[in-house]
Order: sequence, then structure tokens, then C-alpha cells
Amino acid sequence: MAAPQWWFLRHSISFSASALTTQYCTAYYCAAVAANLREGECVIIHSAAGGSRKRPPANTRCIKHCEIIATTGSASKVELLRRLGAYHVIDTSKENFFAAVKAIKHAQGIDVIFDALGESL
Repeated sequence: MAAPQWWFLRHSISFSASALTTQYCTAYYCAAVAANLREGECVIIHSAAGGSRKRPPANTRCIKHCEIIATTGSASKVELLRRLGAYHVIDTSKENFFAAVKAIKHAQGIDVIFDALGESL
């Protein structure tokens, strides 16, 4: 007896591929539905180069045309975040977060902050 067609598809998809899909869906939901981002708004994404946080820069810039400020604690991830769509990248291992945001935004505010770190700054 031959295996059903769906069995081959289900067993040929890796866990990495399914996780990637989940990360993009989560990032899209956060940007488009939960935060209801609008074109031109400014978004900060803390620790933007890790896990599902890699997806919001691309999603919010391409879908919503938002200004992205991404933070990372590693100099090696700065260029990656720029390629993913961040307009500004703050390397928190070298820069003071608050001073950097103040220099970027001057007196303007931030509309949405995605913070998966959950710790005080």
C-alpha cells in the first residue's frame, strides 16, 4: 500500500523551515495587527538580530514603509540589520541607547517599540 501524498510533504519539511514561517507570521502580526503600524511611523526593535526579531525590520519597512531603529549588542550584526531593512542601527555594546535615539529622532517621538528582551534599559 502506497503512502498518502500528504505524508511525503509533511515529512519533507524541516523544523527550520516551519520555524521560519512562524517567525514571519509572528512578525507580520505584531507589526500589522497588534501595533497597527501606519506608513511613516517610527519603530524601535530591540535585539533585532535574534530569532523572530530578524523579521520585523523587513516586514515593517516593506509592508508599512516605517522608519526602523534596530538595536544589537554585537558589532558583527550591524550590517546584517541594515540589509534586513533597518534605517538606523544602534550597537548597544558601543553606544548609549538613549543618547543614540535622541540623536536620531531629535525632539520627535517613537511610535512603537518591539522589546523581546523584557528587561529595564
